[in-house]
Formats: sequence, structure tokens, C-alpha cells
Amino acid sequence: MPDADPPELIETLQALGARLRLRKSGRLHTVDFSTCGEAIGDEQLALLDDAQKLEELDLSDTAVTDIGVERLAANKSLRLLTLSGSQVSGELVKSLRKRMIGCRIVYLESR
Repeated sequence: MPDADPPELIETLQALGARLRLRKSGRLHTVDFSTCGEAIGDEQLALLDDAQKLEELDLSDTAVTDIGVERLAANKSLRLLTLSGSQVSGELVKSLRKRMIGCRIVYLESR
């Protein structure tokens, strides 16, 4: 059975207001920041570097930018990434779609 994600990580994400879905193993499956708004930016995305089995991430209506989201391209387990209403550019989304073949990227520009 795989090791659980660090309890400190889960506590920190919950303190930020993220909605989480955990596997029975204690690993993160889903992190939903869509209700956190501008409180979530590039700095908070760095917390997810250790969650390499994360499958779904919702960054809708957050303050994340191209710089923060670029680091997610290395996460091979992501299957769904939602970026609608974020500060991410359409150009980066096009690039991510080419590099993150197994990941569905939902992106609707807010402009």
C-alpha cells in the first residue's frame, strides 16, 4: 500500500480552505481551491509538489498565474486540471495541453 501524504500537508491545505478528497491510503486524490479565491496563488501551489499522486486539481477563480501552474506539468498523475477564471494565459494552457497528454484541462477565459 502506498504511503499516505504528510498529515502536515493535508492540514495546511484544509487551513487554506481547500476541499480535499483522500484515498483510503491517505493520499490526496482531489484538491479543490475553487472556493478560496484570491487567497490561492503561485506560492500555495508549491505545497502540492509532494502530492505526486494527485489526480484532480481545481484552481478556478484563484490568483494562480503561468509561473505557478507551469510547475504542474511535471505531475504525471494529474487527470483533471481546472483553470477557469484564474490568471493563467491561454498560451500556457495550449502548451500544457500538448505536454500533459493524459490530463483534461478545463479553461474558460473570464474576459
